[in-house]
Amino acid sequence: MIRPWLLATAALLGLALLSPRVLPYNMDEFVHYQALACAAFPLSAQENQEFRGGCGQLDLRLPLTKTFLPLRSYPYIGSLPVVPFYPLWRLLRDPVAVRVQGVLFLLLGFGLAMKATEAAAPALLVALCIYPLAPASFLVDTGPVGLSMVLALGSMLAMKGAIREHGRLRKVGKAALGGLLVFLGLFVKPVFAWLLPGLALFALAQAGAERKPAKTVLLENAGAIAAFLAVSLPLTLALGLAHTKTGGQYYRMSRDADIGIESNQVPVVVSRLGEFFLDGSTLAPETLRWPRTLWDGTPAALSVVLLVWGLGHVRGTALWLAMAAFAFTLMCITGRAWASHHAVFAIDLVLVGLGGVLTRLRTVHPRWFVVCALVVGLYWGSLAWRFPEAVANPEANSNKDRLLAHVRDSGLDGRSVQLHATWGTYFIAHLFGDPGQILLFANRFATAPEYLIRARDIAAAHARSIVILSRREPEGMKERGDHGILGPPVGIQRFGDWWAVEYGRPSPVSTTR
Repeated sequence: MIRPWLLATAALLGLALLSPRVLPYNMDEFVHYQALACAAFPLSAQENQEFRGGCGQLDLRLPLTKTFLPLRSYPYIGSLPVVPFYPLWRLLRDPVAVRVQGVLFLLLGFGLAMKATEAAAPALLVALCIYPLAPASFLVDTGPVGLSMVLALGSMLAMKGAIREHGRLRKVGKAALGGLLVFLGLFVKPVFAWLLPGLALFALAQAGAERKPAKTVLLENAGAIAAFLAVSLPLTLALGLAHTKTGGQYYRMSRDADIGIESNQVPVVVSRLGEFFLDGSTLAPETLRWPRTLWDGTPAALSVVLLVWGLGHVRGTALWLAMAAFAFTLMCITGRAWASHHAVFAIDLVLVGLGGVLTRLRTVHPRWFVVCALVVGLYWGSLAWRFPEAVANPEANSNKDRLLAHVRDSGLDGRSVQLHATWGTYFIAHLFGDPGQILLFANRFATAPEYLIRARDIAAAHARSIVILSRREPEGMKERGDHGILGPPVGIQRFGDWWAVEYGRPSPVSTTR
């Protein structure tokens, strides 16, 4: 007999493989892997260094070293996400690899959450589906959310194991593992720090569960605490003090990238993030927007009812709610916290806690548990009913995906220099295609034609044509002077509002060199 979890895994993987047909790709799903693209496509890495998003620009030099390393894929995203993504990238060689990885992270996170809360699988499943944003943020991961939540839950389990462990060496080892996972979370993205107060609160709660005097617990875990700090602090400091190629240090990145603390922005951020708590239809807002109805308050209302009941009947509910509150508070004083992949960090903590609440409800009031499951199912049904009316983000619609597939399938990526006018295509195309492809990104053709001149020189050096991928029509390109610099187009492919305009091979003689 096939086990239910095998059927669920197969169904989710099938959903991931089919998802691009209904949920177009978003640039932010691929930006985490730019370091992989630079390593996998050496010609592109060699030629795009002068362009925005070029390879090598974000390299870091660790303290006491002289070599710059590709430790970042984006100003405030580390290159660690490349590690788990690489096997799927090698296996599938298609953008759908990001969706498959999202399902695998969702399954892994589900298992870790079960162990962290000791919740029953059916109860936790219903809890995680209360807000469609929670599972959707793994499938369409613009965070990265999946890896960050897995690292957070893994660190919780490591700390929980260290506190409950009686063997000294095993206790120290588990604590060191917890410290490593916390550092890796910060390496993935510094906003992982939003979760740190909650993780500390979780550890204190586990220590309090030992029902021993505080002094005794502290003495018993002194070695574990030292091991945790000995691993996490030096690694975090080394990363923070690493030097950028512009001469600064990585820890200053938060200010330069505008993700630092801005207490004066609290009302604005609360308003932006509050939408994701109050409107259940915001499950993939950067990609699709569902038409709103009164039903969209269902997740918030159900969560409140369950939390109120859980606070009075289920131990641990207050802990998870406090962890989420700490995370949300820190978001609210962060300048650039505005998106669904920010809010979901707090929402996920609430839902994991609700897994314990629903486990208890399933035991003492099974009929009410069934009612909750039906409400969640009906709400998902309402989203499916409204799906035909959902509106795609113009920068992430399916025409873009059709255009990029055409570039790969036609061999255009191997015989041309691709000049991308939007990040929405650049970060996707840079990961997939001909091993010898060359990609450049520039969106300032009108005000900085030198980008076109430089692209023309690169194409001439490699005896290739130039193809511009853009949402602008050829007439708009002519107004910007493209035709004057590159000559008349030799081929135009249109996919809805997206265009691929190819220009012939430039002369190998250049006056700009």
